[in-house]
Amino acid sequence: MREIKTHPILIRKVFLNYVLIKRNTLPVPYPSEYLLFDFCLAFLSSDYTDARLYLDHAYRMLGIPHPFYMILYLLTSIDRFRTNKSVNEFIAIIGTVIKPLSAESQLDQYDSNFNERYSKYEKTMTEIHESFSEK
Repeated sequence: MREIKTHPILIRKVFLNYVLIKRNTLPVPYPSEYLLFDFCLAFLSSDYTDARLYLDHAYRMLGIPHPFYMILYLLTSIDRFRTNKSVNEFIAIIGTVIKPLSAESQLDQYDSNFNERYSKYEKTMTEIHESFSEK
């Protein structure tokens, strides 16, 4: 099977343009791309109630495509998916693609819950990078 190489910035641009269509029309001061990023952080921290809440908001407010929503919803709802290492890596990669560019610079402005979740996300991404470098 051929490996497809893509550029992360291109993936981010396509993803944000396609999925986050309503990002400038939200009547909230909260950056809209944080909804899906917070979903990823909550999922990786095993807080599935928060993850579903962020996912539902992203679906209703941002208009993410229904099939994409359903995949993420099922991953969040079924126990064997929640603990699957590949699923966690998939969610971490989604988080990397949609991570707001200002996320790291604003860590000190958020509560310790966000910082703990962000640390778990970074740990998962480090493990992914290490597993790819070993191959």
